[in-house]
Amino acid sequence: MPRPACHGTGAGGRRLAAMNLLATENTIHPDWPVRVKVVPDNLATAASLTENGQHLEMHPAEQIAGFRAMAAEGKTPAQTGDLLGYSPRHVQRMLKLAGLAPVILEALAADKITTEHCQALALEDNPDRQVQVYEAACREGWNNKPEV
Repeated sequence: MPRPACHGTGAGGRRLAAMNLLATENTIHPDWPVRVKVVPDNLATAASLTENGQHLEMHPAEQIAGFRAMAAEGKTPAQTGDLLGYSPRHVQRMLKLAGLAPVILEALAADKITTEHCQALALEDNPDRQVQVYEAACREGWNNKPEV
């Protein structure tokens, strides 16, 4: 029987890992038939984000990357919000942060700064200037958590 084309896993990564483990342990044969649903890339992105969002609240850095990917696929903030359970305004706010300098987004992903810090830095459109302000704030002892 010819092997089917290879596809990425948009959702079900844990199930795939479990199946691979079962195959490694010889509990199932490596060619065990598995039902899959092949969908266009744009739907796979939405399915993946939805599944991840149902497990845990997505980290803001993951939201930014995911919302940016969906925008690149042509989804409006309202469509993205409807698919993933966020308000269109929230999606718009996070998309604004997608334009931040990569070093700032990396700091957000590493929990070195907060979404609120990013919102302040996003007031500056120039990524080089964003980095200058961020680095100056770090030198001055910018707290990780803003005062409430």
